[in-house]
Amino acid sequence: MSNPYAELTAYELRHLITHLVKLEWGEQLCDILTDFHFLQTKVEDDVSPSAGEAVAVFGLLRDFLA
Repeated sequence: MSNPYAELTAYELRHLITHLVKLEWGEQLCDILTDFHFLQTKVEDDVSPSAGEAVAVFGLLRDFLA
């Protein structure tokens, strides 16, 4: 199965959850936040050589708190 989130830009990955919250799309929000492919893509996108994995973890936490 291919990853449907692999083609999203960094902006889209970073702000998708915020947009879904503002639109009050709760069901889609739950689907995405529990989708392994989204979580994997989000972490891979957030990891930078200078900041490391901690930034990715905080990015995911921010999404769950949105």
